[in-house]
Amino acid sequence: MKRRPADPLYVELSREVARAGYFTKSPGGYLWRTALLIALFIAAYVSLLYIRNLVFVSVALVFMAQLVTQLAYISHDAGHRAVTRDRRWIQILGHFGMTFLTGFSFSWWMHSHDNHHEKLNERDHDLAMKYSLVLAVHDDAARGKRGLARALLRWQGHYVWLVMPFYHFAMMVDGVVWIVKNPRTTRIDQLVLPGYLALWFVVPVPFIGWKLAAIHWLAESMIASVYLVLTFIVHHVGKKVILPSDESGMTLLRQQLETTRTLGTWRIFDWYYSGLNYHIEHHLFPWVPHWRYRKMRFLVQDFCRRKGIAYREQGFWSAVVEVFVHLRRVGRVADAEAPELPFRAGLSEDRGAA
Repeated sequence: MKRRPADPLYVELSREVARAGYFTKSPGGYLWRTALLIALFIAAYVSLLYIRNLVFVSVALVFMAQLVTQLAYISHDAGHRAVTRDRRWIQILGHFGMTFLTGFSFSWWMHSHDNHHEKLNERDHDLAMKYSLVLAVHDDAARGKRGLARALLRWQGHYVWLVMPFYHFAMMVDGVVWIVKNPRTTRIDQLVLPGYLALWFVVPVPFIGWKLAAIHWLAESMIASVYLVLTFIVHHVGKKVILPSDESGMTLLRQQLETTRTLGTWRIFDWYYSGLNYHIEHHLFPWVPHWRYRKMRFLVQDFCRRKGIAYREQGFWSAVVEVFVHLRRVGRVADAEAPELPFRAGLSEDRGAA
């Protein structure tokens, strides 16, 4: 693997961010956030065992899906060493919020997500760009499709919003495939994943029966899936795709700025996104506690302004429209009279999240 050449501008920006105190660890901040989320999750979980009112159950499941997603984001931050550098606690937090509560393999997540950060939007290397079954996010992926998958692409800008509830299950499958293929390095996943199944299909059954337990699991998973997709799809899709010919001249700072969106949103979105709406800042400095990104972005913007570097901040709906237009355009590539490329866009167990 080729090492990326040093980027003087990134080094200079890093020093400014460090001097501002943003690199300081804040385990206490994560402690109270995690404790609050767990307490709220337990309250919602227990209430669903006893209360049958349809309106209450619906609201509780929507709320629980958000809590599970937030705890998965804590696992995400732990994987980036934003919480602590202690490997034991990284594994504990990672597997609790992701493997136990969400049903994903934390080991698989670390593998695919680390790749995404290192090879951001690189056509041939970023595993997060392999939306193999139903989407093509760049022209060469569209040309690489065959048969029905190729024919469907013309509508992908429309149906992507309809398949959002099912992405959770694709991530679960990817995690299980990763565990099967890597049994020696996924032993913790193998021990914790049965706990996820027990949480949804064993503990609730004596209280509400297996049918309601299955309905609760399905509803919570589909709602959480929408949360996840709306979090990551607006951050990279439709931005610059780095071709092999671009890689040698791509500096670290330029790559983050040209391939990523930061969303300027209300503070409520900071909770919803767990700070990942400031996605340029996250990709530049993923080890920074996520609640600092809102203020830190002003420092990054000012740095870019002083250096004459383009920095674009968008609103949420502007990003959604841009993603829709991009997916429609890429989908039409499959209809154009262009040769099918040998670029492989097939199913990969390594498909990652942004």
